[in-house]
Amino acid sequence: MNIIVLENVCMLVAILIALIGTLFRYIVVPRKGYLYLCGFFLAHLLSDYYWTTYTLVMGDYPEVSEFIAYLGWNIGYIFLAVFVYHMQKQAIGRYFHLLALIPVPINIVQFII
Repeated sequence: MNIIVLENVCMLVAILIALIGTLFRYIVVPRKGYLYLCGFFLAHLLSDYYWTTYTLVMGDYPEVSEFIAYLGWNIGYIFLAVFVYHMQKQAIGRYFHLLALIPVPINIVQFII
């Protein structure tokens, strides 16, 4: 077992713990924010589960396009953006700061590389 497999398994366990904790918190206190977080962690779980099981069974990286490999993570970040948009207070007036767009060009550069 090399360090990459260990890292993938730790990531999968951490996402599972976060999903279960958020789900139980949503059951106790049913707020929309916990539901969005459940969606975020579930999307991450799907990608991490696919990636981890593939690397454990096949012993190599998945031979799929980068779009499909990272689809769950990208959907998770869409859930997170919707969560932030809906959880802003009305007094703020839906203020949008341009620093929130910094990950977009960085991800484009990473995609090109």
